[in-house]
Amino acid sequence: MVTPIGAVHKDDVWNFSDPTVLDISVSANNFGQAAAVAWVENFLHVPYSFQVTNGPNYIVPTPLELPYDIAAHWMSDIAILKPVCRWASATPSSQRLDPSSSNVSFSFPDEDVSLTYSMSMQEASITTIQYRDFTSMVGTVENTLESGVTLWSVSSCRGDNCQGGQVVITPQAGEFANVTVIHASASDTGGDPFAGGQAGGAADDDGGDTPDGGGDTPDGGGDTTDDESLIFTDVAFLLCQPNAVIDTREVLHDGHGNLTVLDTSYPRQGNLNETQTKVLLSNILRQLSSAGGPAITVGSSALGSESQVSLFFGRNVTATAGKIRLPAQIKFPPPPPPLGLLPIENITETYARMVQSAAKVLLDGAFSVDNVPARVLTEQVTFSSSVPHMIVSTVLVAVSLVVVVVSHFRKSKPSFTLFNIAASLEGSEIPRMAGRVREEAGLNARESDMVKMLGKKAVIVGSKGDGGVVLNLQ
Repeated sequence: MVTPIGAVHKDDVWNFSDPTVLDISVSANNFGQAAAVAWVENFLHVPYSFQVTNGPNYIVPTPLELPYDIAAHWMSDIAILKPVCRWASATPSSQRLDPSSSNVSFSFPDEDVSLTYSMSMQEASITTIQYRDFTSMVGTVENTLESGVTLWSVSSCRGDNCQGGQVVITPQAGEFANVTVIHASASDTGGDPFAGGQAGGAADDDGGDTPDGGGDTPDGGGDTTDDESLIFTDVAFLLCQPNAVIDTREVLHDGHGNLTVLDTSYPRQGNLNETQTKVLLSNILRQLSSAGGPAITVGSSALGSESQVSLFFGRNVTATAGKIRLPAQIKFPPPPPPLGLLPIENITETYARMVQSAAKVLLDGAFSVDNVPARVLTEQVTFSSSVPHMIVSTVLVAVSLVVVVVSHFRKSKPSFTLFNIAASLEGSEIPRMAGRVREEAGLNARESDMVKMLGKKAVIVGSKGDGGVVLNLQ
């Protein structure tokens, strides 16, 4: 039989007629639902739809009409993830945010990615975590876009001009050793705030080097720019690639919502277009910041949804960060506590789980539907029983057990052997009476006729004085 299954076909996600436009109009609302499912499964630990039991890195389309209580197996294209996340090195290492333009551009030579986005003065003065949209990578080579690259920016204001007190982001030990952090500045007074810039680690725990503190001078000390109007922002970029491989496998459903992906590969079914699926994975968490659970705010910095914050800082931060509020009676509150970034291994693991969860929504017929071979496993009744039958059977088994036990403890009797029979006939009249009947009946008489001649006599067992037995006819 064949069964309808979720699919991603050519031009479903990325319209090749205009490579700079991401066409998501077919399922714009589904991206929000996908982010919500990622939050529900990974933060609330409530399962959604079918669960793959033999690996967190399988993305499996499921039949659209398969009930949870029906066992089945089918052939389908699946995506096998080999995710890699890293803090990407960006160029230039320092850049000025011009209030009249507000556009900033960076490139990542090691990944062949180019990024251009708009950053406002207000965003520069707080801490933000932002997903960088697929369409903002217009300068990226096509092969990189097709690989499914996902990019987030983590920016943190430092210095005395940060709005609402600064949120210091601190890395785990060694995590930022090879990361380029961008020192961007925004100024409404004009002039070049940098004369060379600086690349370094995360924001300093003590608020960083202020423009007039001698650490980062805007122009090496020779410019007369009003330092008090400058805003310095450290920006780091997290780049994640799912490295998805499309393969066709047999998938088993146990009738309880659990899926098992077998290891053997088969000829492609064609329900997952490789390029379109990778582009979909690149954008699958595009609404994680807004739809991935309750919003988390630390001081004046809105860090996005609970899922997004937990991806970077862990669940311990999200459990307390949203509760931080500024009391109205405190005019100058102390800055919020530092936020520690998770090790990159933890971020990669959480990213892979969220992608797998979100894909359940978008591969459930949101884009296209295809037919694949399948087989439904049904139960066949071999025999039926009833309660009365079971009661009678139980009683008979119990009686049989009692007979076996009683027989085991009965007294020992002589065995039925030739010697025991001969000894029992010693002194008995049975041989004499049998011989007489045989003579009277003749040699050709049947045994049944000779038994009738004996009449209704029966064999009686008697006992001898020595403890033996003797047989007689009476």
